[in-house]
Amino acid sequence: MPSFIKEWFSWFEKGMDQIDQKEKEKFFSICGRHCAETGIVKLYKDTYDQTCGNFDLFINKYINKMKYVGGKVISPGKIYEITFPDCYCELYNKGYVQTDVICECSRQSILHILRTFNNELEYEVERISSVLNGDKECCFRVTIVK
Repeated sequence: MPSFIKEWFSWFEKGMDQIDQKEKEKFFSICGRHCAETGIVKLYKDTYDQTCGNFDLFINKYINKMKYVGGKVISPGKIYEITFPDCYCELYNKGYVQTDVICECSRQSILHILRTFNNELEYEVERISSVLNGDKECCFRVTIVK
């Protein structure tokens, strides 16, 4: 990677460390939406539609059979966990960023996908663990607030 690009991303990381959570959410909502729209949102939406809108079934029957994602129903109809065994962010995998602040993009991507399932519901997504923090997997808790 060219040294200027590597240096630029180090400045990016330092800048992200200086802004509050609400600003990070705004910034990464654009990134997360576009990342999801590269194809994954259609795959998940088509799969979700096969369950006739049953999120418990979506998690138990489909998500757990996919190679790069897992899930667990914590409280039926209300609380779920979505897990990823590795970090799939290209910025991380290509060595551009090392900070876990980039995980906000993943959180926003999950929110965008959930809103495509049903935009009448309200969702909260909380990051539980991150490969970038040294955890064995990335885990996000999804709560349907309604």
